[in-house]
Amino acid sequence: MRARESAIVPVATHELEARKVLLFDQKENSVRVRLPRPVCMHGGLPLRADHDYAQINAMQAVHLYNTSTSVLANGSLSLMEGGRFVSQVDLTPLFPNEDALIP
Repeated sequence: MRARESAIVPVATHELEARKVLLFDQKENSVRVRLPRPVCMHGGLPLRADHDYAQINAMQAVHLYNTSTSVLANGSLSLMEGGRFVSQVDLTPLFPNEDALIP
């Protein structure tokens, strides 16, 4: 490898059960979005009312299940989907048959 390049070097490889979920945490990811009100008709001309605001508090996450017989120790976890790198997170120990939410 050349200077300033990086690579994913697998120490252990396990295919685990996982599914995509939405994670709600109002403290972490509160976003204010503008929702348009319906258009009202007056004399055949459209009149647009003011907009309402709403809070959306969700982010994508992975619900990971350790279906292996190995303890997944502290370290860096690389998530791959269809052979493509998706994310890299720090992992706390995960024993067999335990699960974790990975943001």
